[in-house]
Amino acid sequence: MTRYASYVRTSTEHQESGAESQTGSIEEWFEREGVDEWDQYVDLEQSGADDSRQQFGELVTAVRDDEYDHVVMVEISRVSRKTATAADFIDALVETNTRAHLLDDMIEVIDPEQPMTAFFAKQISLLNERAREQAVRRSIRGQKHAAKEGKWIGTTPKGFTTNSDGYLVVDHPEYFALVDALERIDDGESYRSVADDTEFNRVTLMDIYKDEARRAWYLEGEATDDDRVDEALDAVKTQ
Repeated sequence: MTRYASYVRTSTEHQESGAESQTGSIEEWFEREGVDEWDQYVDLEQSGADDSRQQFGELVTAVRDDEYDHVVMVEISRVSRKTATAADFIDALVETNTRAHLLDDMIEVIDPEQPMTAFFAKQISLLNERAREQAVRRSIRGQKHAAKEGKWIGTTPKGFTTNSDGYLVVDHPEYFALVDALERIDDGESYRSVADDTEFNRVTLMDIYKDEARRAWYLEGEATDDDRVDEALDAVKTQ
């Protein structure tokens, strides 16, 4: 009796190649092959860099124990983001004469009787790993360049946003609402009282008011600790 298994992995809940998409492709393959039963291994919201994935570990063990003749997945990257881990899995397939069917990859099958397919699968894994490394480096360079130009990277402070060019600018409604709230606290009103009838929670108000430099952004309209904030405040200093 021919034994089958499938493997699905998603990195995030909303990943483009999500569980439903992968499962759909796999089910279509089994339908075409006339297969009604197979073991399913699924790791949801699991990074391909994490080799401790439970279902993946169970699949690897099963393959090494020669429990399957065929393993189906959409692409070799589902196995791992690490070339070494993917290579170990491919070697286990070859050693146990298990075929892996790749439904949406540069090769369609890893066939132990065709050694070059295992070689190409490992090369694909290596290319995927290098592409990810380059993407990370480009992202880091881009962030460094943006920061060097004075653009804001990451979450903006309360009362601020970024324009289409990435520079920090004042979000006037939120900024002036926060100014009013902080002025009330400065006049002696409690954090809780102000938080109860404004859009800002007590922790946010406390964090800002107790930080002298940040408090000055709103009560004095200047920032001596960050030139980007000070430039954004130029627009409200005359108001």
